[in-house]
Amino acid sequence: MKEQNGRSPVACDVTLQKQAEDALRESEELLREAQMIAGLGTYCLDIIAGTWSSSDILDRIFGIDETFDRSVSGWVSLVHPEEQDMMLHYVTDEVLGKRQRFDREYRIIRADDGQERWVHGMGRLESNEQDQPVRMIGTIQDISGRKQTEEILRASEEKFRLLFEKSNDAIFITIPDGSILSANPEACRMFGMTAEEFQQGGRSAIIDPSDDRLRVALESRTRTGEFNGELNFVRKNGEVLPADGGAGARTQERD
Repeated sequence: MKEQNGRSPVACDVTLQKQAEDALRESEELLREAQMIAGLGTYCLDIIAGTWSSSDILDRIFGIDETFDRSVSGWVSLVHPEEQDMMLHYVTDEVLGKRQRFDREYRIIRADDGQERWVHGMGRLESNEQDQPVRMIGTIQDISGRKQTEEILRASEEKFRLLFEKSNDAIFITIPDGSILSANPEACRMFGMTAEEFQQGGRSAIIDPSDDRLRVALESRTRTGEFNGELNFVRKNGEVLPADGGAGARTQERD
């Protein structure tokens, strides 16, 4: 066998194979690292046997080891007790019965420490030649951090909603162009207008055209982000309403 450029064909083949193996190994390591950072584990469910295999990352999410019972009942035991019946119904009737993709967020109880976590499971069915589902391959991601953030935002929004609805101050939600997006019940009572009328008329509907201080204050707020001071507004019936204007268009009726 003749050498080409001082190297034999066999040596070239071995070198290329080694380079390909190294590249594959590096790619797999990068994939595992990305999955670990994302809290993303993988699984494969053998539908006929009723058993599943899982990646190391999924084992960490579930808090299980190699001795865990990787059967359907074993997976159900990891699901939060309040959601077990619902999830079993979903898999049996919706995914397997209607041949749909598995796509559901649900809670689990980790096997090792009993910690409650939120996960997002996804899966794709594979069928045999008789069009019978025989396997489902998918991922399960730990989304507990996102759920905690959503709960904090929900609580914050609820707190603001209660303040907005129950406040004894007139509160408006506005944007720089002068539009009023929303007005609370006290604002409607104080100005004798409905929330829809506020939205249709904008700030011009409640500004006293004879009081130039409000225009100056609004221009100042555009530059600084806030304004304070005594300003004259006007009710729907034309009555002038002296008020304390504050940041966020917060208005208090004065005697």
